[in-house]
Amino acid sequence: MKFETNLLHFVLMLIVAISIIVLAACGEDTSSAAEAHLKRGTTYAFLSDDYDKAIVEYNKAIDIDPKFAAAYHMRGMTHALKQDYDKAISDLNKAIELDPNNTEYKTTLEMTKDVYSTHVSSWNCDRLSEEVTYLSREKADSFKPEILKIYEIRETFRSSSRVECSGRARLSSGIDSNFPLVAFHIEQDEDGDLFYGYEIDPY
Repeated sequence: MKFETNLLHFVLMLIVAISIIVLAACGEDTSSAAEAHLKRGTTYAFLSDDYDKAIVEYNKAIDIDPKFAAAYHMRGMTHALKQDYDKAISDLNKAIELDPNNTEYKTTLEMTKDVYSTHVSSWNCDRLSEEVTYLSREKADSFKPEILKIYEIRETFRSSSRVECSGRARLSSGIDSNFPLVAFHIEQDEDGDLFYGYEIDPY
């Protein structure tokens, strides 16, 4: 997912540059205080990659002017960069509701939906198994033995923000000397973080 996220960041940077030029040239019918928070948020998000501080600034702009479409647009882009796609899509829809003729907002929304679709559909148990096997090799020790192979892996749960897989795995030494089979599970959350665990297979 790193390639898609980097591409999204690059394209959103271009959109931000255009937005700043348009705002400077035309201005929006909003207060200077809200605009100040918008600009600070944009600096945090796209020059410092500090997305949480950026969102705080966008929130302040929206509190001052709840109809400030550009603030929803920028906050939506920032949520997208955090891979919080549900919030991103909600904010971008709100920006379009407030400014329905803005093609830039519509472009951002469609692009975010495309990346979101790729992000979710890319989660599959075979790919997660490969990643976990690699990670276990890098971190193997006597308490967390290497996973030699994962068998019969299957999806047991999926939502818009999480996927879970279950199966069996063959471990290296560390639990006993017989390379035991264990009941195995993997989970990946909306941030892309992987979690896995196992227990001795009673069969």
